[in-house]
Amino acid sequence: MFIITVKNVKKYVQAHRSDLPFSYQKINQVEEITEETYVNWIYRVEFSTKTGPLIVYLRQSRDYVKKKPEYKMPAERIAYEEKILAKLGQIVPGVVPEVVYFDIKNNVLWLADIKQGCPLLVKQLLQGHAHPETGKYFGKVLAIIHGNTFGIRHKEVRGSVKLNQAAVDFHLGMRLAPAIKMFPQATTQLLKQSKRAPTCLVLGDLASKNIFVDGTKIRFLDLERSFIGDPAFDLAFLFCHYLIEVPPNKISSSLAFIRQLIVSYRKNIKPFLSKVERARFENRLIRFVGVTILYRLFGFYLVTAVDPDKEWWKRVAHQLLAEQKSKDLVKSLHQALKVK
Repeated sequence: MFIITVKNVKKYVQAHRSDLPFSYQKINQVEEITEETYVNWIYRVEFSTKTGPLIVYLRQSRDYVKKKPEYKMPAERIAYEEKILAKLGQIVPGVVPEVVYFDIKNNVLWLADIKQGCPLLVKQLLQGHAHPETGKYFGKVLAIIHGNTFGIRHKEVRGSVKLNQAAVDFHLGMRLAPAIKMFPQATTQLLKQSKRAPTCLVLGDLASKNIFVDGTKIRFLDLERSFIGDPAFDLAFLFCHYLIEVPPNKISSSLAFIRQLIVSYRKNIKPFLSKVERARFENRLIRFVGVTILYRLFGFYLVTAVDPDKEWWKRVAHQLLAEQKSKDLVKSLHQALKVK
């Protein structure tokens, strides 16, 4: 496998010139992207073309984690991400980057510029900007993705039941570890109910480091952790970042985002889930928020460090995880956070 570095990117690109679906006159600029890149290597390449500058991102996976070389992962995982990006591009065009070219031999995805100068969400949250105005759009997008993939066949995602379970055990397993250790009974009960829920394509890694804010819209990337499972996890994992990463005096803005997203999601998921299933979904969502808060604070997490009151958040997480009756996430959050 050709290992790309900032010094040899031009050589690598020129070697694949005849394979590309576009022509270029020259390479103007090359830089390695280091912002919130913990697992894979990303290089930004600006081309000069007859119609103007063209920006492409080269994303290479290797058989270990960038920030933790001792943490092994198969380099070929990027082939799976290419498949999921193509599928999502059909369901919700413009929300994920378009695959320009896939170099399967060297595990390199050539991706269109999805960032387009927009800020990364994790930076915005840490500064206290939760952008509630994006909630409606995000809720609609997630409902469309989940709704249109209920009952999706395993061969369209991981390839088989066995491979999907392996992905669930690996990716979801480490997110569940702190909750299972701290509150085993409540977590086990949630997982039993989750396994009986309608399944769809779960994006699996809606972390703030993988999301760009764009006006009233949000765009995201990094889909290598997606799997077939309970859609409640996606929303919960997203929400835990909005809750933990904003300064405490700005949490009302995050709650406003969550409220907007939930209202939009409820509206757009109606054609796909019955009233009973929607109620069950939201109760599981409440409890999964508790699970993911614990992961964000006590698990193996590589995103920008935050320094919240861990013991207070642990109590909040436990209250959410123990919730058996409520079917209203926003109300449950207000009660757990004591926000009026």
